[in-house]
Amino acid sequence: MAGLREYIIVRLILTPAMVLILLTVVFLILRVLPGDPVRASVGPK
Repeated sequence: MAGLREYIIVRLILTPAMVLILLTVVFLILRVLPGDPVRASVGPK
């Protein structure tokens, strides 16, 4: 059971870092790409 406990603890420690990295990557992609994401999802008037 020590192996499972260690695995869960490591995953719980790494999860916030992974979420922060993913949010940063998505934010940077949306900032670099041309155009407005809202306008692209809604479509033309």
